Amino acid sequence: MGVKRRLVTIGAGVLMTAAATIAAAPIASAVSYTPVPGGGVVHLNPGEARTVHDARVGGAVDALLPQYGRSQSGRTLGQGVQFYSGAAASLNRTMHVDYRNLPGGTLIRISTHR
Repeated sequence: MGVKRRLVTIGAGVLMTAAATIAAAPIASAVSYTPVPGGGVVHLNPGEARTVHDARVGGAVDALLPQYGRSQSGRTLGQGVQFYSGAAASLNRTMHVDYRNLPGGTLIRISTHR
């Protein structure tokens, strides 16, 4: 898969998560996106993370992006979205989905921060 196509595919998965947040909770604030060289970062506040978690979009993420397999923790990308969205909502933290196209492949990192 070419670099541009891979980046677009990853971006689509990340933005699908963001779109699910907006569609499921129209009163939520706008999802924040920060472009970075070779990718971007989507930021979800605790309320948006709760909406993503409650909407259970993890299965849809895995269906859309099955090529990403499992992380070192053994979770699929969709399971990671479910886990971190629940953690962010429960701990009142912001969820970040960072994706970057690197020479050796694609990096997708999901995390929570205060």
